[in-house]
Amino acid sequence: MTKKIFRAIFLSTMGIFLGTVLLILGYLFHYFSDLQLEQLSTQTSLMAQAVEQDGFHYLRELDSKGLRITWISPDGGVLYDSEKSVDQLGNHADREEVREAKELGMGHSIRQSDTLTQRWLYSAQRLADGTVLRLSLSQQTIWVLLGQLIPWLGLLFVLSSLVSLFIAKRISHKLLEPLEKLNLEKPFENDVYVELSPLLKRLEQHQTQLAEKEALLQQKREEFDTIISKMKEGMVIVDKEGYLVSYNGAAGQLLELDKSSIGHLIPAFSRHIGLKEILEAGLTGQKAERIFEVGDRQSKVLIRPIWAEAEQTGAVILFFDVTEQHYLDKLRREFTATVSHELRTPLHILFGYSEMLQSGLASPENVQLFSTKIYQESKRMIQLVEDMLQLAQLDEGGKIHKEVVDMTSLTEQVLTGLKEKIKQKGLSLTLKADTIFYKGNPALLQSILYNLCDNAIKYNKEQGKISVELSQYEDTLVLQVADTGVGIAKADKERIFERFYRADKSRSKQVGGTGLGLSIVKYALQVHGASIEVDSLLDQGTTMTVTFPV
Repeated sequence: MTKKIFRAIFLSTMGIFLGTVLLILGYLFHYFSDLQLEQLSTQTSLMAQAVEQDGFHYLRELDSKGLRITWISPDGGVLYDSEKSVDQLGNHADREEVREAKELGMGHSIRQSDTLTQRWLYSAQRLADGTVLRLSLSQQTIWVLLGQLIPWLGLLFVLSSLVSLFIAKRISHKLLEPLEKLNLEKPFENDVYVELSPLLKRLEQHQTQLAEKEALLQQKREEFDTIISKMKEGMVIVDKEGYLVSYNGAAGQLLELDKSSIGHLIPAFSRHIGLKEILEAGLTGQKAERIFEVGDRQSKVLIRPIWAEAEQTGAVILFFDVTEQHYLDKLRREFTATVSHELRTPLHILFGYSEMLQSGLASPENVQLFSTKIYQESKRMIQLVEDMLQLAQLDEGGKIHKEVVDMTSLTEQVLTGLKEKIKQKGLSLTLKADTIFYKGNPALLQSILYNLCDNAIKYNKEQGKISVELSQYEDTLVLQVADTGVGIAKADKERIFERFYRADKSRSKQVGGTGLGLSIVKYALQVHGASIEVDSLLDQGTTMTVTFPV
């Protein structure tokens, strides 16, 4: 700090000295230049009067004494020049001072010579006959003047430097002496001049703030440790060499880490080839994510590099448990296999009956039977394909179009479409519905109504009853479909919404169900944020209650 203050004072004094010298020289140079130009103008006026009276005779007899005299005709040609022959000189009509003299009567200009050592002052005056008399004077430039003064300026610079060195050293020492004796631990116990009181006060404040920030930092560190310890996802932080810096409880349990692992390589990353590769990628500044089997769980591992001021300081590794997703993928594969099986069965039946019909092996009395079987299996397969297509569309997600739907009218349309089925079983139908409008997807709402009512018909007893009720409450819309059918066992209630699940497989075959109806209902309810409640007992009927939020 002493050197900085010393250097600042020294450079400041020297800068002021040099700046002052240059300003004075510049001012004096311009002052005397203006004075010379003014004197040259006066001489030009006096000579112009003499030339008007005596002409060439005056010019030839005149001793110019360092002045260059040029007499110029109205068209710019040179009539006389004191230094050169007029034949050697070109037209002067375009010279600045000549143009100005012709226009205003008097003109001036200053021009630099071909070298930097000399410049010319020009003064011109228009005569009564339109000719122009011009006088020019050579003047040394400021650089020549500085060159002539270099010995004296050098001596002055040396003396000024010595004085500046002495002053800078003296002032810097006096200024910093109290600071060098400061007791920073106890700022207000220092015996210093008054000007340092604000500094001491700030020191005291900074020490207090520093203590508070250290306490806050410790608190934040504890909070961070608490937060990551509560995370379900495992988190590991390593430095740029791959050594463990921090981890949370989930990662410690998953990777079998403890406090002694801090500052060491993680054993699991050395044993597991996949984890080793993803760590190497992260430590080279790359983002990576892969799914591995870590322990007995399926984990999605993400690694992200940590940067500080364009330099990688480490990496953070996150472990997401995707075991459930893996299970769902397994279910999806099983679903595909089940679909294949469900389609294969009616196709074999269709193939068998149609082959017998084609070959002529069927007796005339069996042709009608075989045709009926082919029709039933074809209808069942078409229904299966349509249900699967609808489920596939729901699985795709995307934006679902919604509009205001007349729920009462929609319910009546669905029941009208099922009227023939109701009649065939001899069922009695009761519909109780207020006039209700609801904003939703018409196709999905129709699927909900159709599948619930269709199930109530399929799994009902002969001569049974069906009750459909649609009610509007303050913040909910309630749809209730009840039947007096075979009911659902308690063990099957939780699984009836799974795809292809049938509570009574033998009866489902008889009624022609595909096992997808309630799965479609489940997805359609999710789209509308609705819920369903199943109340059923074996041989006592089933009541499905759907609640839509308004």
